[in-house]
Amino acid sequence: MAVQNDNLELADATKTMVTIRRLLSRDAALACRVVIGVKPHEERHGNEPNAEFMSQFLSAETNYLFAALQDDIPVAYALAYRLPRFDRSKNMFYLHDIAVLADWRRRGIGRQLMSSVLETCRSEEFSRLFLITDRSNVPACGLYAGTGGTASADQVLFFYDFDESQ
Repeated sequence: MAVQNDNLELADATKTMVTIRRLLSRDAALACRVVIGVKPHEERHGNEPNAEFMSQFLSAETNYLFAALQDDIPVAYALAYRLPRFDRSKNMFYLHDIAVLADWRRRGIGRQLMSSVLETCRSEEFSRLFLITDRSNVPACGLYAGTGGTASADQVLFFYDFDESQ
C-alpha cells in the first residue's frame, strides 16, 4: 500500500485555498495542533492529544488524519480508517469525522478535504468509502451528496456504549 503525504493544493476562484496533507507519525506535533485547534474542547471528552500518542496513532497504517492548513494554521481535518475485509480482496474506508472551524465554513474547505480523501481511496484502491451522519446535519449531507456520495435509504445504526464517560 502506498503511503501518501504529498501536499495537495486545491483552489477555486471563489473559495479559500488550503493545503491538504495526510499526516504521518513524523507529523505528531502538527497533529496535536490540528486536534487542539479544530476539535472543540468539549468534544475531546477531556482527552488532550500528546505527541507520543499521536505518533503511535499515526504510525498505524489503518489510521488516516488529513489536515487542512491555511498558511500552516490548522483550519480543518478529516479522520478515517482503513478496514481490511476477510471476504473481499479490497479494503473499505470509514470516514469517522470531518471538522472545519466555524469561521472557515462555507469556503469550500470541506469539499477540498473530501476531494483529497476520495483521491486517496481511488489511489489505494479501496472498494468503498462509508460514513455516518445525521439527516438533520444538512451541511454535511450536502457536502457528501455534492461530492458523489449516496445516502442509504434503509440502513439502521445501532450503538453499544461501553464507556459512560465518553
